[in-house]
Amino acid sequence: QQPRLPELDATDIVHHTLRFRRAVNDRLDRLLVDDVGRRLKRRAPPAVTRDVLELLMRQIMRGGASFSRRALDTYVVAVREAGDVMEAYTALQLAEQNRSRLNHRQFSLLLQLASTCRRDDIVEELFSEMARCGVEPRVWAWSERMRCYALKGEVDRVEATIEEMKRLRLPLLPSVFHRFIEAHARAGDLVGAEQVYKIFQRTGSKTTPALLIPLLQAYLAGSHAMGALSTLIRMQEAGLFCRESDVAAVRALFKEQGNLAGRMRTDVLLSTLKGANQLQAD
Repeated sequence: QQPRLPELDATDIVHHTLRFRRAVNDRLDRLLVDDVGRRLKRRAPPAVTRDVLELLMRQIMRGGASFSRRALDTYVVAVREAGDVMEAYTALQLAEQNRSRLNHRQFSLLLQLASTCRRDDIVEELFSEMARCGVEPRVWAWSERMRCYALKGEVDRVEATIEEMKRLRLPLLPSVFHRFIEAHARAGDLVGAEQVYKIFQRTGSKTTPALLIPLLQAYLAGSHAMGALSTLIRMQEAGLFCRESDVAAVRALFKEQGNLAGRMRTDVLLSTLKGANQLQAD
């Protein structure tokens, strides 16, 4: 059995790394930073990788050198995985000080983080930075922007973003409709969400789980058994999987409401799902 190494924080790791380089009379260079990042991302928690790389990159810039795009990419991935949204500003700062620019993938990771955390201020800052860097926002970037608004139930801002996309002649992919449906659902406007779904159906695009799951969750949260059952039926007809727990939740709602006909319709759906191998265990 190998001896257990003592746990070190980011400062300790950087301190010992620099000490070793001085001991062998060698300079800290971009190759070392790349190597540290490559090794840490497989073995250390994302927050440790993030902190170590930040300290090393700042140290290398103090020496008048610059770090590589690979080191910046590893850092941005670690920031995304660590989940600290304020570090998005640090990533932008490091790139600027290094006289480099984030690429589409790196902006995508930071946008995902900001939208997940519902920080529309950081999302807008990232959008502005993309424009400044000459990185044209693609549909995925617009989708993440809308996701931030949708998670907050801000229907008007999602709609305004869609209008802006139309003006720029960007394609309205299913993900755009997903965000619009989710925004209505989180705002409690299920009628509006259903109207958006009908508009999507007229596009002729294939229905995906992402389009109907926000509706299903909203109907269940509001104890709307019939709406939830209708959504499950649409999922089954579209060839999608339905979770066993969702079917059970709908059946329980009908039972609680004393709706025998609803329970029987749910049992028929359950049988159909089992026969078509569309029932997903939780």
